[in-house]
Amino acid sequence: MLVPYRISLGDKPHLDHNWMHNQIVANPAVLGLEEDLRVVYSDKYKIQHVPGELTMSLAGRSSGTRYYVQLKYGRINDEQIVCLLDGWGHQRQAAPQYGHVAVLVAEEITGSLLIYALKTLGDFIPLIVIELKAYMCEEGIKFVPNMMLRQVE
Repeated sequence: MLVPYRISLGDKPHLDHNWMHNQIVANPAVLGLEEDLRVVYSDKYKIQHVPGELTMSLAGRSSGTRYYVQLKYGRINDEQIVCLLDGWGHQRQAAPQYGHVAVLVAEEITGSLLIYALKTLGDFIPLIVIELKAYMCEEGIKFVPNMMLRQVE
């Protein structure tokens, strides 16, 4: 019997952004946002891609809310926040008929000084911050999302 243990996705070369993309497409609820999400857009095929990062737009089937998701392996950083704001702003302009929420996902958020900046930012824009931990267990890799911040409307 395998005792579940935490893994870092960035340390596993075969668990790249394409793998993570497929995991989210197969089960968007793995992020802990809404149960009935669908993928609207993904940068999986973007040529100039930074390893360990993934950008997606998800839509709630019943709520109609659009989630602009910026996912990063490893620790959260300031560049990820800037990319999140840029993409979220573009999504809002491209489809103003929907409610848009910026979603920042990283493996490590706890202990980061950036969480305080994000809390302040959440006072001005709809923002969700998720620490997504991965565990190896007998059934394979399981994700445990921890919602660190949810400031939506």
